[in-house]
Amino acid sequence: SNNQSAGAMENFPVVVRCEDVFVAVPIKILTRESAVFKSIYDQYEQQGNQHPAQSATKTVESPTEEVTENCHIKTVSKEGKGPVLADVVSDDNPGAKMYNLEPQVDIITITGFKKESVKIIFGYLTDYTGMMEKCSNFSILADMLSLCNSYEIQNPVAKILLRMNESSLNMENLIEATEAAQKLSTIRQFQDVASELFQRCVAFARSNLASWQVVNSFVLNNRSKAGFV
Repeated sequence: SNNQSAGAMENFPVVVRCEDVFVAVPIKILTRESAVFKSIYDQYEQQGNQHPAQSATKTVESPTEEVTENCHIKTVSKEGKGPVLADVVSDDNPGAKMYNLEPQVDIITITGFKKESVKIIFGYLTDYTGMMEKCSNFSILADMLSLCNSYEIQNPVAKILLRMNESSLNMENLIEATEAAQKLSTIRQFQDVASELFQRCVAFARSNLASWQVVNSFVLNNRSKAGFV
């Protein structure tokens, strides 16, 4: 029946992968939190209720070209070899555990984003909030916002913006923050955020790069990022 199919879908294991990071996410959470993944799995159901894990490797057909390029679903059969994937959201998180994935599992491989962003975002959706609370890296925070935009995930956005506002600027991360502002300026949803962050960077630079000696030291320390200095 349709209700039985829906129940099976909710409990089906899905693992989100980015490089060497693997995050186990219940499909009911993935499809609830991401409009893009909901659309993808709805399409599979409409195609004769054939789940991705019952078919061959698939390239995701999604609403945006970027996601089509950066997202790939592959079915993996465990073949009775025991637990094959760990929930490695956080190595020091006591809630991390091995998943006995039977008999098949969807591996969703995401590229084009930092593995730390994927780890934090999809961990956050499954209630691993500690990494988000600790994140103050402007590059990763901006990348997480970009990830949320691409996959139409709204839940973590307010928390990411709060972390960005709470994170302090210093001489070591000024260039990183400026790059983050530039990245966010290309995303319509976050152009105001980008403008505010850029203004923070400008104000910090004016206050702290007040002498030629300080400017010279700053340039030397950031010479590998000369395009932003």
